[in-house]
Amino acid sequence: MSIMKYAMADLFAGGGGFHLAANKVGGIEVTYACEYKKNIAKVYEDNFGIDSFCDMYTLKDEDIKGLGIFDIVTAGFPCQPFSSTGAQRGFDDATSGGAFKALLNFIRVSSPKAVILENVAGLTSLKKFKETFAFIIESLEGLGYSVKWKVLRSCDFGNVQIRKRVYIVCLRDADNFVFPVGNSKAKTVGDVLCPVADLVMDDFCTQAYFDVRSRITVEKILCGERVGDFIWKFRGLSDSLPILDTKISDTTKGIVFRDTRILDSWDMGEYKDRGYNKGLYRRLTLQECSKIQGYPYAYNWSSASKTLKGYIIGNSITVSVGEAVIREVVKFL
Repeated sequence: MSIMKYAMADLFAGGGGFHLAANKVGGIEVTYACEYKKNIAKVYEDNFGIDSFCDMYTLKDEDIKGLGIFDIVTAGFPCQPFSSTGAQRGFDDATSGGAFKALLNFIRVSSPKAVILENVAGLTSLKKFKETFAFIIESLEGLGYSVKWKVLRSCDFGNVQIRKRVYIVCLRDADNFVFPVGNSKAKTVGDVLCPVADLVMDDFCTQAYFDVRSRITVEKILCGERVGDFIWKFRGLSDSLPILDTKISDTTKGIVFRDTRILDSWDMGEYKDRGYNKGLYRRLTLQECSKIQGYPYAYNWSSASKTLKGYIIGNSITVSVGEAVIREVVKFL
């Protein structure tokens, strides 16, 4: 018995977080992808064999019609205009503010059975974006969709980080649609840390470097090129990595883990053996960040610089959350 294949368009595709999620669900073929940054599109092509380089802002109606029929359209449209780490200019953002309007036109012309959108949770909670979010929902409803949305946490889907993101699901009839609640036990940072032997000096930073950036929250670290920065200072960092129940001593040089229960054998002894106990702070590596977001070990990063890799990872959906949402949506196709 053959498995039903649903055609999917992956818009604002980035490194392909939604594509990876769809592959895990199965029965879905991404037949079109669009990414407006050429260097990111190259990474996407390296992994999925699809040339995704396209300026969605310039797509005309006849261009969209010529792409074929889509059952599902996914999009993590640019979050920077709404993110707590950005300027929060919303639709007035000169660079990305028009992204939703271009996306809306694509949906209008292609008329898919289902649409799945993802963005930062602040889009739903910040007072300044109340009218913006209402406009987004009303615009989607105006295209004949029944729209539901929910803020989901990555830690509820077997992930290290909390990472709250709003998912918007559009179906022709979504009355009975229910978002997944997640039932996987949250992992700890110890589950994703690489062996000490794999670390290099660039995975550490000095006290001075740390102090200058001490106000950068973990959320910012997982949103952009700062993805490789430090993750440990005080207990209680509240957003992306609260599962890390450990803190660094303010009086002792080097790395002092207060909770080896989570970090297993990661203690000062191992660092002394490597010569890394000279007032340096451990940073999260890009490979660890990639693993946190759910990207497979075999993902091909060969054409990406360190900065680009961090940008892609930090702006991606968490694959396990996308997978759970897609599984529920497919039931209504």
